[in-house]
Formats: sequence, structure tokens, C-alpha cells
Amino acid sequence: MVRVSGTDTEIVVDDLWIDVIVGPPDHPYRVLDLDEYAAAARDGALTPAEATDGLVRTQRFLDRRLNRRHETLRTWPDFPPETVTRLAALRFDRSWTRSTSPRHAPRRSPAP
Repeated sequence: MVRVSGTDTEIVVDDLWIDVIVGPPDHPYRVLDLDEYAAAARDGALTPAEATDGLVRTQRFLDRRLNRRHETLRTWPDFPPETVTRLAALRFDRSWTRSTSPRHAPRRSPAP
């Protein structure tokens, strides 16, 4: 899970520890790094409000995108959603640089 925010000059993508691996139809998805998320909450890297928000957003993502118990025909889930897929076609300025910050620290890149 990530949080995306930004300004006129930068895009900020914060890695929020919890990862979901999405497979083909009839294969369960996998939720990873809950132990790291718990450690971050325990160690104060997340406020109680942030920890709660992350769990709520993870459950909302799973329910909206992957928990499809009532579908009679199993197909690939709409993942990544079309709104995200369209980002792959964007052309980015070659002068952009990638942050080399450690895992789970905010990563910043200039906005187009």
C-alpha cells in the first residue's frame, strides 16, 4: 500500500509497509509484511491514527478489488485498475532522478 501526494513541483510516494501480491483467477492473493507494519506501529514509526488508517485502507482495497466471493465467473480482477494502468503510458522527463532513500522512507520525484 502506498500514499501518493505532492505539490506543483514534486510527487511523493510513501511506502506504507503492507504489500499485496495479486495472481491470476482462482489463485488467492497474498498479503505480506504485516509483521513489519506491526513493528512500525509498535516502534512509533506510525501514529495510532496512521496505523488505523493503513489497516482500513488495506481492507477497503481488498474488498473493492480482490474479495470477489459472489462472482460466478472467475476472471482476472481489474488490477491494476485502469486509472493506474494509464500511468504506464505517460512520458517522464529523463532528467528525473530516483530517490535512494531506505525502504519505507518517503520517495520523492519531481512532478511532470
